[in-house]
Parts: sequence; structure tokens; C-alpha cells
Amino acid sequence: MKVAYPIIDGYGRVLINTGVVLTPGYIERLRKLRYQTIYIVNSKYKDLNSTPTVSFQLRQRALDTLGKAFSITSETFPGNVLTIVNEVKDIAQEIVLELAEKKNLLIDILDIRNTDNYTLFHSLNIAILAAAVGIELAMTNDKLVDLVAGALLHDIGKVKIPPEILNKPGPLDDDEWTIMKKHPLLGVELIGGRADINPEALYPILQHHEKDHGNGYPQRIPGNYIHPYAKITAVCDIYDAMTSNRVYKPAYPPQEVFEYISSLGGNELDYKTVQIFTRIIAAYPVGTMVRLSTGEAGYVIKNYKGLPARPLVLVTHVNNRKVTPYEADLARNLDVVITGPVSEIDLIKENLAEFV
Repeated sequence: MKVAYPIIDGYGRVLINTGVVLTPGYIERLRKLRYQTIYIVNSKYKDLNSTPTVSFQLRQRALDTLGKAFSITSETFPGNVLTIVNEVKDIAQEIVLELAEKKNLLIDILDIRNTDNYTLFHSLNIAILAAAVGIELAMTNDKLVDLVAGALLHDIGKVKIPPEILNKPGPLDDDEWTIMKKHPLLGVELIGGRADINPEALYPILQHHEKDHGNGYPQRIPGNYIHPYAKITAVCDIYDAMTSNRVYKPAYPPQEVFEYISSLGGNELDYKTVQIFTRIIAAYPVGTMVRLSTGEAGYVIKNYKGLPARPLVLVTHVNNRKVTPYEADLARNLDVVITGPVSEIDLIKENLAEFV
């Protein structure tokens, strides 16, 4: 197996580069570092080789910038905030430009990350998702940059949260949770008024945990008082958090998170924002193996914008047995649906069970 995309850490440093053969030693090391997803070159099914949402070089620069931002202590932050914010705005502009060049933008690739430096990967992913939503909403370039810059810095207030609370490997108690819920206000205190940043870019920092029904935090304001940038960031925040491995819980499958977020529209989350988000996110990312209602099973090789659960599938198994691969286009055959994800190991076990 060869690595398809560079594997980098939370600071943008390359651990294993493209084309390197994954030895048992490398695989064991990646497991110890708790990487949840990596991409390999698929020589057997070339259609499974997907394209990253943003370039490796941009992801590397963004993580480096975020690493500098989140490594600054609350005591030293004021003297460096202008430099950091300007770098973040530059990264935001680059993200917008790269995504704006893509036709029929659709997020259908899982992120390569580990659970260490979660906040850095999380902040970058939210910014990419937010940019995609903003582009779908036809925002101007200036508004997109403000949205993305705010999304990149949405958790910056956590630099003032005690590490023992921030990195606790389990649920927070009531006192700890009270402290944690202060991070949006702390973030605005750190950034607001000290940097050359549009005040609207502060709303993702301040309001990303507010809820449409008014029971969010820190201000408990209802949806009509929540800024559109914050509504977008809130949806992206939940999606990325739930599809990520954490120290205290494993990631949920993308299709389950997709359905969960869809159910929150008009209640916790803004309905229009959820509708836009689910247009540009694939329920089953490219490379996911799925089972169809026909007894077929295979790999998602293409997703269609606006049809999140009706991808093009490369069928490799029928009734648990391998067959010569062929395509099944669920966007055209509406009688066929995906019944859920599956793995080749599952199919082998089910096939063997028929003979027991």
C-alpha cells in the first residue's frame, strides 16, 4: 500500500509523504498516534482515488498558522494578535480562492487527522466547510473572508481555558462545564478591538454555540439574534466534532451525523443553513463501502451535489459474493437505496455464515 496524500500532524509537519509504502511499522505508529483516516493509492479500483478539498500546501500553511495562534498564551497573546490575525486572514482568502475555483463544490472526502491537536484540525475543517456553505450562498469575497477568518478562530478563547479542563479524557463536571462555556466570550476579548479585523468576523467566535431555540451559550439568544456567520459555523462545528475521534469517544459515521444535523434544522440550528449544508456535504464520502437494497454492495466513487444519499457506486459484491465490478448510479435508478455502510470483512463473514 502506498500513501495517496501526505500525512501531516496538527502543526502542518509531514509525517509520511505521498508515494511512501506503508510498512507494518508505519501502520503501527499511525495507530499509536490515533489517526482515524488515511488515503492510500488504490491500484485495483482507480475510481476510488479522490481529490482533497483543499491543496496539501494550503492545509499545511493553515495548520502552521493555527498552531502559532493556539500556542500563544493568554498573557503573550495581546502583543502578537495583529500578526496572527493578519496571517489568519491571508489563509482565509486562500481557502476561499481555492474552493471558489471548484465547479459544483461538494465535500465528499474524509479528513486525515489524529486526535492530538484536535483543536487545530477542527478549526481548519470548520473553516473549509463554512467557506463551502458561504460559496453556495453566493456571498461576496469580502464576506467569505470574514466568515472563514472567524471560523478559523472560533475556538481561540480556549487558550484561556485550563489545560486540565480542555484536555480532560471524559465528560466535564458542572463546575468545569461552566468554565468551558466561557470560551466564546474569552475569544472575543482576545481578538476584539486589538486587531485589524471586521467586527462581523467576531460573530463565529462569540455565537457558534448559540441555538436557534435560545438555549445555547454564552448569551442564550434566539435565532433571530444570531449572526448568519455564526449560524453557519455552528452547523459546521457540530458536523466536524461528531465525525472526529476524541479522547473520550469515537467518531460517528458521516451518514449518521448527516441525518442528525438534518433533524436539527429549525430547532437547534437554522433551517436554511442546514438545507444549504446538506446540499454540499456527501452522506457517504468517496471510498465508503455501502450495501444497496438490491443485495449489491460496493464503493462510492462519485457523489452528486444536492443528492447526498444517491451516489455512483462501483458494485463489487452481490449477495455477499465478489463479482466483476460494474457501476450502479443511484441518481438515475431511484428504486435502489443505500441501506447502510458495510465492510468487506462483514460480507465475508455473512457469506461464510450461509454455510454453517
